[in-house]
Amino acid sequence: MDITATVDGEKREFKRVPCSNNIANFGPDAFVLADSKSSMSSHVSELLQNSRNIVNGYEKHKQLIPQYEDILEELNPSLKAEKEKDRVIQTLKDEVLELKQMLIDMAKGSDSKK
Repeated sequence: MDITATVDGEKREFKRVPCSNNIANFGPDAFVLADSKSSMSSHVSELLQNSRNIVNGYEKHKQLIPQYEDILEELNPSLKAEKEKDRVIQTLKDEVLELKQMLIDMAKGSDSKK
């Protein structure tokens, strides 16, 4: 069904609202229509519980990521080689930065002796 309602002083049309549901959810960035406060309350309670479950599962999933990466590397050796290559490149970058800093420090030391 189509519904026309005043929202924040502006007349808006809501097309194709399902009439067989207590709740019509038009997406996370849109809006939710409910046929009663209790329907809206139930819907918001579900959203709250879902968010709590996501937040409470964060640490568990964070710990699972390295395990999944290890399994993928075992299944696809090229991923393991690429990860090793990235590690070597990062080590080389760190060493170059360290050498640059040593040269800067040495140059500063020789400037102060002049």
